[in-house]
Formats: sequence, structure tokens, C-alpha cells
Amino acid sequence: MLQPKLGLLSIINSVFLDNTVEDVNYVPITIDYEKTLEGEMYSSELEGAKKIRESLRNLLRGSGSLLNTNLGSISVVVHEPISVKEYTAELTEEVRVQGIYPAAESNTVPGDILENVVPVVKQDFDPFANKEDRRYLNRRLAYKIVHTLAKGTRCMPTHMASTALLMYRNGITKQNLMTQVEWLGKEIEDRGGRLCKMEGELKSQIVDKSVKLLANCILQRRVDFLEPAIVNRQDYSNMLVFGHYRNKLVHHFYPEGLWAVALYSFGHEKMEHGVDKQALIKEVSFLHSLLWREFIWKENPDTPENFEASLIMMINKGILHQTKNGGVEVATTGEKHFSFLCALFWPFIDSYFVAVMILFSLQPDRTMEEKMLLQRTQWLATTLYHESMLCFYESCSTETLSNAFDLLTQWGIISITPFKKKVTSKFDKKTGGVYKEVKLMKEYQDESKLQGLIDHIGRLRKPPVRKNHGGTLRRNLVEIFQY
Repeated sequence: MLQPKLGLLSIINSVFLDNTVEDVNYVPITIDYEKTLEGEMYSSELEGAKKIRESLRNLLRGSGSLLNTNLGSISVVVHEPISVKEYTAELTEEVRVQGIYPAAESNTVPGDILENVVPVVKQDFDPFANKEDRRYLNRRLAYKIVHTLAKGTRCMPTHMASTALLMYRNGITKQNLMTQVEWLGKEIEDRGGRLCKMEGELKSQIVDKSVKLLANCILQRRVDFLEPAIVNRQDYSNMLVFGHYRNKLVHHFYPEGLWAVALYSFGHEKMEHGVDKQALIKEVSFLHSLLWREFIWKENPDTPENFEASLIMMINKGILHQTKNGGVEVATTGEKHFSFLCALFWPFIDSYFVAVMILFSLQPDRTMEEKMLLQRTQWLATTLYHESMLCFYESCSTETLSNAFDLLTQWGIISITPFKKKVTSKFDKKTGGVYKEVKLMKEYQDESKLQGLIDHIGRLRKPPVRKNHGGTLRRNLVEIFQY
């Protein structure tokens, strides 16, 4: 689920807040597809391809083949209307009694999560007259709407089958795939998620249907043995298709995933004896500050995280175990679950790792146009993957890389400023000659400062097959950019 955009919502809300109308109502509608029509095109966009413009001509041109395409089941959930008038009254009362927490975007220190944050009570909260209060209202309402949409999602069998195929990238038997889909469905329901039920269908029929719908991305080299269809480099986009479906369910496991990845980063030797809980919480906090833009898992993004509650829940589920000396280790009953959680979140961490690594090409004080930097970052991620220095092709997604640069801007590591140049091409005319340039902030023009951040994120990654991903790799690749 993407972070909400506030532009259109702010315009619509202003009609009510300026007393032009008595009320405005939003009706969130969650739609989930067993097979996404634009799945293959979407993967191309994530690889940097230009988005195909929507038009009546293109719709009519594709309507013939569309009518003959099996897209499986569709889930449509129409939620209760959200009254802006009622929400404004509720939020005003909340702010006057409970106060306002600092915005998540206000965290400008890498990995720093403020502890024991005290909300600021504001008795004069008035979004009708105060612009800052109005912006706060619009932001909170946007998150409420998106969170409502997320709660209404229905996990389809294709979502769970894709997740299992990404877990078993070298292949999985159809019988094991059925077992994994059934296990994953139970875990999702146990966390409050909902499945799109296939009433009256056997497990084998459900999986067979999923395999058929994902046929373009699945290779069956022998009977009842399935694997992602990767024959040559052009097929790697299939991983992005699977990732698209998998991302429909990742948010259900967000707090647990932070704990699993953080614990793994301490290494097998320390894990066997139990990792100090306070040291672990510090890494969990860093991970949350790194990845919070990727997921919508609560209605108010600014409320402090209760990491202790997540740990207790994992201990009660038998995923983790607390030793006699207070350390944390993987429980003998939780090894499968622990590996699953790590695999869900490692691809996102790799994207942020590459986004920080590319910044060496801006040292000490070079600038680069924003879109060019994104293209080169994706090239770097693809190169690292082909050289077995990056474990997940999904980490090449432009969407996640773009989120990473937004975070690096928030952290004060880079600045993104608009600039205007002479119009010399058709593309310049579309943009009006206005572009954005990226530059390292002064503090991070120091190579050691940037390397320290890379090393920290690097410790949280899945160790690649080739482990020389430090200074030598960085030098060899970034030299290409020095012109």
C-alpha cells in the first residue's frame, strides 16, 4: 500500500473547511484481483519503462483480448462512508485531550526513533482557520482512508502462491506449494487478515487455479515441480510480478519482520546464545525508521511503536524465545516462521542499501538530475544482482528506490532542489524545462560518514553469495559515474 497523496484530498476538504458545503463523505472501496490485468506491464514500469498512457483508444484496442482473458476472482469491499464533518469533530477532541505526536516525517536523524515521546496538547486546534491545523487534518484523514483500504484487503490464493514461489526460488513441488499456501493463509487470518475464500474447492484445485493464472511467470520443468520462469535475463521481470502479489500481504507481518531481520543481523553465534534485548531493540528501531514509508499498518503513523508488545507476541507464538539471562533467540518451534519473516523484508533493505551506495558517485560535491540518479541506481542494483552481490531482483524496483531517496532527503543526507534549464527537446517542453537536482549535504560529503551508514544497513541484509560488497565493490562500480 502506497503512502497517501494529499493534493486532491486537500482540495476536496477545503470545500467543507471553507464552509462552502455542509459536509463531504468519502467511501473507501478496496478491490483485490486474483490476477492483476496490468501485472506484466506494472513490472516493466518498476524496471524503469515508460508508463503506457490510459486512453479510450487503447481501451478499445485491448477490449477484444480482455474479454477472453481469465482474471480469476475479484473481491470488492465497500466500506462505511467517512464524514469529514464528523472526523473533524473527532480529531479536534482527540487533539485537545490527547495531543499531537511529532510527525513521522519529522525524524531527521538516521535510525533515531524518539522514545517516551509526549504528545503536545493543543486546545486551540482549528482546521477551519489555521493552515497548519488544516494540513494536519488532511494528513490524518488521508492515512485513515488508506488504512481502511488496507484493512479491507483480501489475500488471494495467487498472492500466497507467489509468496511461496519467492521463498523457494529454486523450485517447489506442487504438494509443498499447497502446504505453504495453507500455512500462510492461517498465519494471515491469525493476524486479523482476511482471505478470499474459495468455497467448495479442494486445496489442490485452488493451487492449480493459481498456477494457471500465473502461468506466464511459472516454469514446470518436470511433473508437479514448479519454479519461477527464469530462462534468460529478460525473464527476471517475473520476479517483480511475484513481488507485486507478495506485497499485498507483507503488512500483516511488519512488526514481526523487524524483529526477525534485526535478530538475524547479529549472526548465528550470538543468536545461539541469545542477543541482548536492548541492543536488539536499537536495531529494530533503526529498521523501522528505514522502512516505515513502505507499509501502512496503523491509522495514525505518528503514534510511537510498542516494540515490546511485538516481541511478547512473537514469544507467545513460539517464534522467539527469551533466555534466562534476558537474551532473545529463535525458538526451536519458530525456525520456519523466522526464515519466512526475514525473506519478506530483505528485498526492501537491499533497495535502501543500493540507494545509499550510489551516493558515493555524488562525492564530494557533485550534483545529478533526480531521474538520472534513479536510473543509475536501478542500473547499479541490477548489476549487483547479476554479480551475485544482491540476493533479490525485486530490489531493483524504481518504486522502492524512489521511496529510499525520499527518506534520505528527510534524514538530511541529500537535498533535492528544482532548477530550470533551456528548453531544447520535446521532453523539456513537457516539464517546462524544470528539473530537480540531487546533492549530498555537507555532513555526508565526508566519505567515512556515508560508509558508516552503508555498513549499518549492510549488516541487516541477507549475506550475498559473494561477500566483497564493501569498499572494493563501491570503488569499481562508482568509478563508471566519474566523468
